Amino acid sequence: MASTLAKRPQIDGRDMTDDELTAAGYKKVVAYVLDPDAPGFAEEARRQSELACQLHRKDPEEMEFLEELYKHHWGDEEE
Repeated sequence: MASTLAKRPQIDGRDMTDDELTAAGYKKVVAYVLDPDAPGFAEEARRQSELACQLHRKDPEEMEFLEELYKHHWGDEEE
């Protein structure tokens, strides 16, 4: 899956400064996200995924939706 990164808005062919962005109505946001390389991340993600699958297996329509979503984002390969 290709990653798309937002580009910083430009003015006169150059990146806008923080002050210019603020004046244009933008607000700076800092977000902390889980590090997928952190110890235990993969195991916890797998645990949560398996739990979600157990819950969703009870609803065939939901499982079909999740399978299509997976195929759309990660291909049709089976492990």
